[in-house]
Amino acid sequence: MRSFAERQAGLQKAVRPLRKKFGKQQMASGEDVALQLVRFLLLEESSHAEVNEAMVRIPAGFVDLNELRISFPEEIAEVVPGVSFIQRKASRITQLFNAMFLRHNTMTWEFLRTYNIRDLRQYFEKIDGGDAVLSAAAVMLLSPGHAIPADSDVRRTLGRLGLTEHGEDVAALQGFLERAVAKEQGYETWALLHRLAETVCVVGEPACAKCLLHGFCPTGIDKLTKKAKKSETKTEKKPEKKKPAGKKPTAKKPKAAVKMAAKPAGKNNQKKKKKK
Repeated sequence: MRSFAERQAGLQKAVRPLRKKFGKQQMASGEDVALQLVRFLLLEESSHAEVNEAMVRIPAGFVDLNELRISFPEEIAEVVPGVSFIQRKASRITQLFNAMFLRHNTMTWEFLRTYNIRDLRQYFEKIDGGDAVLSAAAVMLLSPGHAIPADSDVRRTLGRLGLTEHGEDVAALQGFLERAVAKEQGYETWALLHRLAETVCVVGEPACAKCLLHGFCPTGIDKLTKKAKKSETKTEKKPEKKKPAGKKPTAKKPKAAVKMAAKPAGKNNQKKKKKK
């Protein structure tokens, strides 16, 4: 088990080159609460480009957020087909929006920004469609509080970097992140890990050779070492095959003597015999 200080140092070591590559990440301001929640839910295991396109299509495909709320997941999927796992995500969005609408009878939720951190966490942990990850996202996006949501992208990238503990649940990992990362760097750390997740540390087989962290990432080191060994094995010279030994020349058998048949007596001999 790695100590807190070791994990914190490992996280900082990963974030620095990511910031250099992707630039400083800043939260967009002025977006509606409901749309901020939609963006967050769509972004999990999807790229920023896919989600940005979806956020343009949603206002064009639905009259308002209320129509989005009452739409079937299949209908939402038709409007934003480019987002991964869209039907599953659409189902969760409508579940959450319906639960919030039943509580407040409105789709305008700016009042959530006035909640204190504890109440905001509890609100999204207990409501239908909510959970510990969404509650941390709400604190990060809607309040001045400090939280870093450990969604599947964050868990995957940190796990491959060796910065999670065996059996560590979401709440424990989020607790570690909140202690290890300064408040003013919370959103940026989450956003940079997402950039890593969507470019090389993808779902399935990661593109470790293209990752700028592969030099100290345990997963990258392991995969690239195995690949190098496999390549070496293939390039090794194959042992030359021995030529089959030639057959020994067999001694020629002496030709059997051919008996010459006696020549039949000629006509002259026959005449001589008659004279006698």
